[in-house]
Amino acid sequence: MTRGWSLQVMARDEGLRAPQLARALESPAVITPKLAAEVSAAYDRLWNAEPPRRTEVERQLADAAGDAARIRGWAPPLAWDDDQIDKLSAEPEPGWERRSRTNMRSTDLAEDAEFVRSAGGYEGASLDVIAGRLGISQARLEKALSRQRSAEASEREREAGWPCDSNGCPQKPGSAMTSGRLSARLSVTSTRGETP
Repeated sequence: MTRGWSLQVMARDEGLRAPQLARALESPAVITPKLAAEVSAAYDRLWNAEPPRRTEVERQLADAAGDAARIRGWAPPLAWDDDQIDKLSAEPEPGWERRSRTNMRSTDLAEDAEFVRSAGGYEGASLDVIAGRLGISQARLEKALSRQRSAEASEREREAGWPCDSNGCPQKPGSAMTSGRLSARLSVTSTRGETP
């Protein structure tokens, strides 16, 4: 599930039963030898495959499965020793640990997206495909890229000599300033005793 394979899609594509898989996740005592063999065979086929994301429903299922796995702190396939994974006492490889931060910073996501696009063989891929490769939703990636562009624009304005504070950089001369931005600028300058 860490790669975004939902129980519903695994059941559909692998001939498994979603309710039985859900019960097995909650209580390992219900795992029969037959189910263990079926899940093992499905794992061998799917561990490095991307889940389907052709439809909106498939994308939502994949995103939800990945989110559930992250929330539960489940290790991805590559963190496991194949000889140990089926043992009840199995642990992920030493040195692997889930980040304490469950959400990546926007700058990190934007950098990862650029790396996947340029070095991962996804030069012409859509944002949906890149997001899927990163294990996040397209909306999350779009937001991260938007924040990154805003941060880069603010940095360029700072480098150009525009004064910036905790409210950001002021608008360039002759450009429209929103009333919220204007009132924020006025409140900052008035508390400093400056004339806006």
